[in-house]
Amino acid sequence: MNPIKAWSAGILCILMGQGLFAETSLYVAPNGSDANPGSFEQPFATVEKALSSVRSLRAGRPAEPVTVYLRGGVYYLSRPLVLTPDDSGLEEAPITFCSYGEENPVLSGGSVIKGWKKKQVNKRLMWVAELEEVKNGAWSFHQLWIDGVRHGPARHPNQGYLQVQRLAQRSEQSQWSDGDVQFGYAAGDVPAGLQPGDEIVVMNRWVESRLPVQRIDKAGQMLYFSKQSLFRLDENDPYYIENAFSALDQPGEWYLDRNKGLLYYIPKEGENPATLQVIAPRLTGLLYLQGEPDSGRYVQHVRWQNITFSHTEWYFPADFRSTWRHARSDMEVGGFPQAAVGVPAAVYGEGCRYIELNKCRLLHLGGYGVEWARACSHNRLRHCEIGDLAAGGVKIGETILRSSADQTHDQEVLDCHIHDGGRVFHSAVGVWIGQSYNNRIIHNHIHDFYYTGISIGWTWGYGETLAAANRVELNHVHHIGVLSNGDGPILSDMAGIYTLGTQPGTLIRQNSFHDIAGLRYGGWGIYFDEGSTYILAEENLVYRTTHGGFHQHYGKENVVRNNIFCQARDFQIQRSRREEHTSFSFEKNIVYWNSGKLLEGRFDDFHFLFDHNLYWQTQHQPIRFDTMSLSGWQNRGMDRHSLIADPLFIDPDHDDFRLQPGSPAFQLGFEPIPIHKVFQSWSEVQEQLDEPAVRPRSLYRQDLMEFLSSRDTVTVEDIHRLTDEAANAGVTTLVLSAHLGQNVAWPSQAAAVFAYSDLALRRSKNDSMHKKCSDNLHRLLQAQQDPIELFLRRARLRGLEGVISLSMNDRLEIDRTNSPLLSAFWKQHPAYRLTGEDGASTYALNFAVDQVRDYFLALLREACERYPLDGIELDFSRHPLFASKQEKNSVILNRFIEHARATTRAIGDRRNRPILLSARIPSTLQRCTAAGLAVADWCRFDGVDFLTVAPFQSTETEIPVWEFKVVCDRIPVYASLGATLGGRPMAEETARAAAAALFDNGAEGIYLSSTAAIPLTVFKELRSMEALANQSKLYAW
Repeated sequence: MNPIKAWSAGILCILMGQGLFAETSLYVAPNGSDANPGSFEQPFATVEKALSSVRSLRAGRPAEPVTVYLRGGVYYLSRPLVLTPDDSGLEEAPITFCSYGEENPVLSGGSVIKGWKKKQVNKRLMWVAELEEVKNGAWSFHQLWIDGVRHGPARHPNQGYLQVQRLAQRSEQSQWSDGDVQFGYAAGDVPAGLQPGDEIVVMNRWVESRLPVQRIDKAGQMLYFSKQSLFRLDENDPYYIENAFSALDQPGEWYLDRNKGLLYYIPKEGENPATLQVIAPRLTGLLYLQGEPDSGRYVQHVRWQNITFSHTEWYFPADFRSTWRHARSDMEVGGFPQAAVGVPAAVYGEGCRYIELNKCRLLHLGGYGVEWARACSHNRLRHCEIGDLAAGGVKIGETILRSSADQTHDQEVLDCHIHDGGRVFHSAVGVWIGQSYNNRIIHNHIHDFYYTGISIGWTWGYGETLAAANRVELNHVHHIGVLSNGDGPILSDMAGIYTLGTQPGTLIRQNSFHDIAGLRYGGWGIYFDEGSTYILAEENLVYRTTHGGFHQHYGKENVVRNNIFCQARDFQIQRSRREEHTSFSFEKNIVYWNSGKLLEGRFDDFHFLFDHNLYWQTQHQPIRFDTMSLSGWQNRGMDRHSLIADPLFIDPDHDDFRLQPGSPAFQLGFEPIPIHKVFQSWSEVQEQLDEPAVRPRSLYRQDLMEFLSSRDTVTVEDIHRLTDEAANAGVTTLVLSAHLGQNVAWPSQAAAVFAYSDLALRRSKNDSMHKKCSDNLHRLLQAQQDPIELFLRRARLRGLEGVISLSMNDRLEIDRTNSPLLSAFWKQHPAYRLTGEDGASTYALNFAVDQVRDYFLALLREACERYPLDGIELDFSRHPLFASKQEKNSVILNRFIEHARATTRAIGDRRNRPILLSARIPSTLQRCTAAGLAVADWCRFDGVDFLTVAPFQSTETEIPVWEFKVVCDRIPVYASLGATLGGRPMAEETARAAAAALFDNGAEGIYLSSTAAIPLTVFKELRSMEALANQSKLYAW
């Protein structure tokens, strides 16, 4: 066979995209020899030998890529493979381990059991193997695979569960977190031959405890244990007996007598020990990527492709102690407090970067599949199968907080099949993310776990956390709690996806969660547990859950929008704790059910938002909103624009939740969910994921001076009301003018906060407005109610982008020396102003001066770091004069834009959420050029995300938007409506006509300022030409 086959098979192992260096290839085969040179004709026998050879090659030729081809067959490892920083590749010269062609190499941590003998045991025919290592205490195992299928140890009952009967009397000081060391059993539940050392597995709340029997009180029907259960047990908790010889009664079961070193197996009909492959695990791990982060050395640029990892084992060591709080710290504990988080993985990384597992199979494992622990970043799992797991699929991050150098982040789990987990440690999860951020869990199929599909976060409450900006998208998560074969539920407090702690930027979008069941409570689709905050869940499909599609225990300002929640059994939506802040917004969702209540929990404080939702109870039962009718609920400010109506799904009885064209959901603003992408191939969805989302925008600019001076006492409720009006009118982007004149509306270190204090100087008609604005601003700030932050947070809750606008050169009232609009920077630095022919009468700040540009960049930086904004607008349309005509204006402003872009990107990267940069500019290219605004250059070097063409105050209906689009073909361009048209205030009819004219000229959306005396309700009609089509217009200019 020619070695070129490895290339022609299209395995993509070589990964030599750069083509700079020749590749070295090594070969390994089960029938090879480590005395061989590792060539195709004379391969090595072990992967360890190949790894040693790679290390030697890299020492002499570090810039040369190396590929190790593994021929098909099983490689039984005597110890885990360990890669250190010395085994690293380079980005352009990686180290690759892959299969040869389509062959299937298996790295096994097990041993084949041989020497079977047939024996009659308890009048049954059994196979028995003598294992001297087990007898000597050198080997023990709790799992067995026969011809590639997991076989469970002897179990009673063979199917289903027993129930805890009686519990020890507890003191008044006893807590639910105190474990038990005994419980009662019902007559007939316990086999007569149960012995000390046999194991009881009992499920309670969200964990299992594995408890060795210490003694049996048959008269009192009590079991006593040598370990403590994790939590206090409850009557009727399910349990079963395992690893008991007395339970060995069914074909396919086995029992290991560790004292005698005997393995017993009851064969199934037709099985022959001479032809079966029986494998017992020896190793805990198979591949360790062990970097040295303390010294800044990492394992990196190593790739594994089309390799199978199998047969591992982990069980509680003799000295195991739980970190959970317990009344008796001297007792061993039989489990972990959540998610079986302490169970190790077959592939373990610490201090590793740019590691990739592609098309690998991690099957038949005794723990988790993959774990990225301390100081791991930019590692990828792609197209892998991770299944038949004693515990869970993937762990990312740790349970503790680390300093920046040791933090784990930017991992990817893409297009993987993660299934059939929790076979020993039932509380394990499909994908677990602890203290880690900026991870992508995308397009995975996760199913058949007893506890939870995806879990994110490890901080209970509002304390410090690293779990942020995690993206969960296009995943199919199902049969959680209840398995596909009908087993379960045995645990409670679970979900398709579960979150903890403050998580700004975490996104849960376009996933399908279904068939989720909890035992006593807590079979939810989406579950925001303790402290979950700033999370967005949108466009998800959730159906067939036992306790609700969505539940929030407690948290702050989460957004739940444009989801479908269907057919939950007991409740549809649940909220468990009152809090003083806004818990969540629930908007543009469809809730459809045939049994149970709509709402469960605490809905009597109204610190939440419900609106634009569609509700339908298929049995036509009266719908109660907590204790109220819809009208009573609406009188409390909830669901004022919502409907009770059939959403007109195509075929909900067969899980087709697409909407028919006439669905009333569309009139509420519901957008169809592209859930079909969950089931498409990776190649079909990959390009769409990497493309930036193009969102049609309708922008509304709120002038803060106008708002803060609108009444004597402006309140938080006023901010909420105004923002809600914008959201209800169809605004997508709220722009806040954060400059009040030259000063700002926040406590700034770079500039002065706007203040009016000189009551003696009433020389302007605006003094009253300025005083009212100042009084309101400072009263709110002193009460820790920053109006900008309140606007931005409310905007986020209502699904709006929040943008802060910075005026680049405001010159209002420059003739009033003591005007509150003038900044100390402007007054103290006359040398920074334009002078002479161009600037003598304008006094504009000169952007050719480094300190001027630095000043505005400092304001931009401060706004980005202070506020949870989505973007910054640089407003160049007010008084567009920035440098003298003798200066190279465009070069100066280009440099400024480049620095502004770099600043927003750097801060966006640090907070793991991008910050948009836009510019508001004069209405023609000629005017822009005269002001030194080279917008074509900005678009060319990707300086801005979008542009708004805006004459100052007035409306121009003939803005040539098309000329901007010619030079900025990739950048959206919006057009502004001003306060006046033809010298007169605009009316609604003229606003519609002007908007239509701007759309005709190429505008991609309308930008409206609050200074225009147009009701926000009209804005719905200004969003598009389609919305304007049948509206009255007045073309009078």
